[in-house]
Amino acid sequence: MSHKALVKFAGHVLAATIIFVIIAVPAAVLWSLTHFLEARGVDPMIIWGLTFLERLIFCADVTLFGAWTVASAVKAFKAIVNGEEEWKE
Repeated sequence: MSHKALVKFAGHVLAATIIFVIIAVPAAVLWSLTHFLEARGVDPMIIWGLTFLERLIFCADVTLFGAWTVASAVKAFKAIVNGEEEWKE
């Protein structure tokens, strides 16, 4: 049995992790900005909007990371069970 499917899966997880971090950084920056502005007494509506945006970005990031990883795992599992060297996109 070839392990190409597992290697491809590992590549998909690595790519998903890198993309996750790239998208999570702006959410973390927004979090820092929100707390910085909140400590300086900025209008609560602006704080609410920034907090909402930060959480929206992070939730979308987590959801897409999970979906990508699960889809890749299912494809890799099917390829291994069917004895294929790798899965088709």
